[in-house]
Amino acid sequence: MFTSRKINVLIVSAFVFFINVGTTQKTNAPKHANKPIVVMISIDGFRNDYLQKFSPKNLNSLATQGSSAQGLIPSFPSLTFPNHMTLVTGM
Repeated sequence: MFTSRKINVLIVSAFVFFINVGTTQKTNAPKHANKPIVVMISIDGFRNDYLQKFSPKNLNSLATQGSSAQGLIPSFPSLTFPNHMTLVTGM
């Protein structure tokens, strides 16, 4: 059985692990150093007309400074993860 002390040690250990993983500095390979970085923001369940319908200030700012899609024809099955894999890999 887990005691309160063991659970606390486990939580602190997990916290320290994730802090260290998140702050590890990583660099690109030299051949990729000058290539632009692409960040795709996908919000599950966010319809293509929500930007016009609700006018969220920060999302509209991101869309005007970057790019946005008019819609998406989903892959089969039309679930979030397979569609993200299709968008990223083209498969």
